[in-house]
Parts: sequence; C-alpha cells; structure tokens
Amino acid sequence: KRVEILLPLFERFAKDVSRWVRNGAYECLGPFIHTFASDKLTPEFISLYTGIPGLSSTVVDSDVPYFCAYNFSAVVLTLGSSRWDELSGAFMTLVKDTKFKVRKTLAFSLHEIAQLLGTKLTEEHLLSVFDVFLVDLDEVREGVIRSICKFLSVLSEETRSNYLNTLWDLLMESDQNWRFRLYLAEQLDELAGLYNIDITVSTIIPLSSNLCGDRLTVIRETAVKSLGYLIERVRADSPTAFDGLSERILNFSTHKGYQRRQLFVNICQHLLDVIPFDIFQSNFLKPLLSLRNDAVSNVRLTLARFVTQVVPQHEKLQSDESVLETIETLKNDSTGDVRYFFLPPDERSKSLPKEPTDSQLQRDLDYILSDGPLKDDHTSEEKGTSNATPSTIDPRPNDQSMSSSSSRTVSSTSSTRSRRTKSVRPPPSPYSSSSSSSSNLDVDSKSDSSSSESSSPTSPLSSPASFPSSKTHHNKALSNSLLTEAEDPKSDLKMNPENVPKSPPVQLNSLQAV
Repeated sequence: KRVEILLPLFERFAKDVSRWVRNGAYECLGPFIHTFASDKLTPEFISLYTGIPGLSSTVVDSDVPYFCAYNFSAVVLTLGSSRWDELSGAFMTLVKDTKFKVRKTLAFSLHEIAQLLGTKLTEEHLLSVFDVFLVDLDEVREGVIRSICKFLSVLSEETRSNYLNTLWDLLMESDQNWRFRLYLAEQLDELAGLYNIDITVSTIIPLSSNLCGDRLTVIRETAVKSLGYLIERVRADSPTAFDGLSERILNFSTHKGYQRRQLFVNICQHLLDVIPFDIFQSNFLKPLLSLRNDAVSNVRLTLARFVTQVVPQHEKLQSDESVLETIETLKNDSTGDVRYFFLPPDERSKSLPKEPTDSQLQRDLDYILSDGPLKDDHTSEEKGTSNATPSTIDPRPNDQSMSSSSSRTVSSTSSTRSRRTKSVRPPPSPYSSSSSSSSNLDVDSKSDSSSSESSSPTSPLSSPASFPSSKTHHNKALSNSLLTEAEDPKSDLKMNPENVPKSPPVQLNSLQAV
C-alpha cells in the first residue's frame, strides 16, 4: 500500500509545472529509493533516477546531477549488484560530467560501490574509472587516494599488483600535495595485509621507511604507527626481513638529527602496543633507554614523557632495573623541563609560569602599538651620542626623500611629539583619494612614523590628521601642512626652518570648516 500511494505521487511531483517542485523532487529521489526494497521498485520508476544526468537545463537546475552522484552508492546498495545494468549508463554519464564536484563525490564513494559490486563487476566497469580519477584534478584525486586500500582490496591479486607503481607515485608527490603522502602513510598497515610477503618486503617496507623520514613531522608521526604491524607481518615468515626492518628502526636512535631520535621514542611507544614484550625488550629497550644521556634536552624530555606515561601501563617495564635507573637519571636532569614530569601533581602547578596581570598585558600592548621605547634627549646628551632619532632617516628611494635637512627636522619634531602622545593612529579619511591611500600603505611598517608623515599629500583633507581627536592632533595636522608647503617649489616659503611661521593656536571649528 505504501508503494501504491507514494510512487505515483512522486511521479506527479517530477512532472509538476513548477521548476522548484521538480528540483526538489529529483534532489530527494535517491534517499526516496533507499527507503524501499529492491523488488518493490520497477524499472520504469528507476528510469526516473537514471535519467537525471540527461535532463535538460530547462527542466531542472544544473546542480541536480550532483545530488544524483551523491546518493548513487545508496541506490546501488538498495538495488544490489544484480541490477547494475540499470545503473551503469547513468554512472558513466556522471563520471564524464564537466563539473568537478560531481566527479569528486563519485570519487569519494567509489570504493563503497566497488565493495557492493564485487571483484568481477568492479574490474569490468570501475577499474577504468579509478584510473581516470587518479589523474584528474587534485580535488577528485583526493577521493580515491584516501580510500585506495579499500578499493584495491576488492581487486584480484594479479590486478592489485599492477598498482604498486601508483603507490610510489604518491610517495613522490610534492609538498603542495603533502596530504596525499599522509593518506598513504595512514594505510600502510592495511596495504601490508593485502600483498604477499615478497611484495611487502620489496615495496611496502621501503615505502614505510621513506615516509618515516619524510620532511613533514605529521607524516613521520603517522607512518611510524604502522611499523609494529609490519614487524608482525614479516617476523614469522621472513626472519631476514625482520632483521632488516629492525635495523632500519634502530638507525633512528643514533641519527644525527635530534628530531629523528625523538621519533624513535614514539616508535617504541607504538611497538609496545603491537609486538610481544620479549621481542621489544631484546631489540629496542636498551637503545631507547640510552637516550637518557642524549646531548639534546628535547630528546631527554620526550623520553621522560615516555617513562612517566607509558611505563606505568606495562608491569614488566616497571620492574626492569634499567628502566628504574633511567627514571633516577631523568629525575636529576640538568633541565627543569625534564624534571617537571617527575614532580608531584601539586608541585607541577606551582612550577608553571604565572599568568600575566592586567597591568603587564597593558604595558606589553602599549609597547607593541608604539614603535619601541623612546630615548630621552638628555640621556643621549649624557652619553655623548647624537640626538638624531630614527625619524631623520628616510627609508624611501632618494627621489622621494626630502631635499633639505631642515624639513626633516620639522618632520622629526612633529613625529616625536605625536609618538609621545598617541599610540594608535586615527582611521584614514573617507575623503582621501586612492593615490594618497596607496602611498600611505606602501610605507614599510618597520620604518619610523616620520617617514610616512613626510610623504603626506598636499591636501589637508587627505591626511589622517584632518579629523583630530585632541589638541596634539591639531598641531600635527598644521605641521604636516607646513611641511608640505615647504616641499612645494611654488611656495613662497623658503626651505630655511627659520622662515616657517609659528603655528597659532588651532581651533577645532576652523578645521571643521576646512
């Protein structure tokens, strides 16, 4: 009865005169099909779903095929592999869609469809799609690479071995696509279970060794998690491979880079969770504890974290004499950060740095907003140094710098006064021109404030000081105006600072009138 009522009702919605109704009907068609059993859905009704990729833009919006691709795996799950012939045409049309987001959602669900179809149908219909997605856009490639192990598990052993070169290609990806190497590192333990012992020794273990030495820390820390599973994979079947892999791991303990020696501690932590304790004790425990005398404090700190957090979880380690000796050595370490892990919980809180007070935060904020500490003039005179402040040095090219030292003196005086009275510049005027704004923004933020003031525009309205908030800002606005007139060759004022008239008291009303 449910089928007799809902299926005809949906067909009416799909043929509705309103475009919005048709869009909504086709967008929810996939979840709607998933609510029924396969034998209740007729081929005619399924044709409504498989016909979505071929619908004209005059019927539905262009985003409707995306919803069809998004729900495709759910429809395959409902109909089963026996009715794949009804869906294969629509699937291939979606694979060739020009919009990458349609191909992307198919790439992320391709391994699910492969597991539903089985080995035979996957190799016949999906293998070519998998090859195309591997060379597609990075957004599409990400979908198949994140689940490459699950897809390869559906293939036959012979077909699976053809993709070993693909794994090496992922290892050689540039840092721009570093996440592809990360996805490969996350699946190393599963890949070791897919291939036989010979391929594991010749390909998977070298891949793991390269990823453990990757340039990025997050990839190295992810790759070491699979070493325990690789050791267990080769320990019983290939003693020679076990010795070689153990030697590669032990090389991290004596590596010249301290980060690799830190990584060895993390490797041992993961090995304890996977391999038997007697194997760990006979091969890795002694090199691990030897790091207590490492010259780099960060390595000893990592070891201190290991013995305080991991050792209590293993009873056999707690009674080992070499472990107890290592704990005593680290307790008396010369670095306080190493000794911190062995302090009682109540003393740890006391050893942590106190939070800064409000006055300290305000003082640091004032220092950051200013250009640095100001030097008093009398202090410079007592030391016999010049009174010239950094504002007398123009960081701009010579053709933009001032042509007279007197005008620099005027700018220096104005800059010093403004620096001592304000820490934050007022916002730029909304009446300023685009050229003046760009000239102010191009000034190096590390240069003194006088450099930007000496290049102020000729119009007083284009300067930030045109709308002052205090008397100091009024005087600064006048100084900038006088300085601009002194730079102007057409001005009647000479470049001698003695000819610059003294600034009369500036009233707020007069500036507003301007």
